[in-house]
Amino acid sequence: MQAQNFRFGGGLTDTVVHPLVAVAMPIAIGLILALPRKKAITPFVLAFFSIPIGQVLVLGGVHFTMHQILILSVLARMATFRSSSTEKKFAGGFNALDKVVVLWSLAALIIFSLEFMDTQALIKGLGDLVISLGGYLAVRFLIPDLETVGRTVKLLAVVCIIQGVFMVSEQFTHQNVFWYIGGAWPQIRNGHLRSEGALGTLYGGTMSGVFIPSFLWL
Repeated sequence: MQAQNFRFGGGLTDTVVHPLVAVAMPIAIGLILALPRKKAITPFVLAFFSIPIGQVLVLGGVHFTMHQILILSVLARMATFRSSSTEKKFAGGFNALDKVVVLWSLAALIIFSLEFMDTQALIKGLGDLVISLGGYLAVRFLIPDLETVGRTVKLLAVVCIIQGVFMVSEQFTHQNVFWYIGGAWPQIRNGHLRSEGALGTLYGGTMSGVFIPSFLWL
């Protein structure tokens, strides 16, 4: 029978962080905390979409991915931010869409926890909450105006081009460049190689598809 910690996405008992990632993370977090808010989105996006998803920090038996740590860093800055008459914590205030995202994220956590009624499931759900709700609030905070929206979408386009080049190269070389810093090795399914990139096959494909409307907006 599969152990519960494996069933809900756990498994590793030790920290797995590549030396290059260990160097890049403090730099990215330092820039996120120190740069003006409009510019802090740049190190956040570059780090978030270039650090492999398999990099994990284990503290007290709890797994923290590098992506969760990046999000928590932004939330820490957001928590200490003081709104003024000229600059709000969230552009346009906390609107109806924000409330929908909060309710949807909390509902997903509650439903998932009630479905399995297991501590490991609750921990998994809380980790997903950091990514879904925490990630939404982090980006919402880091993008205070339309100018930053445009800059962010352009930055995402660059990220997709870079990731795309490496993922196409995997089809010819059968090697993932990001494997050397902790990424996944390309998998074969039904005789076809599935490119991984930094985010893996599923996340990489989803990311690119979701961003297409934003790129058309440019």
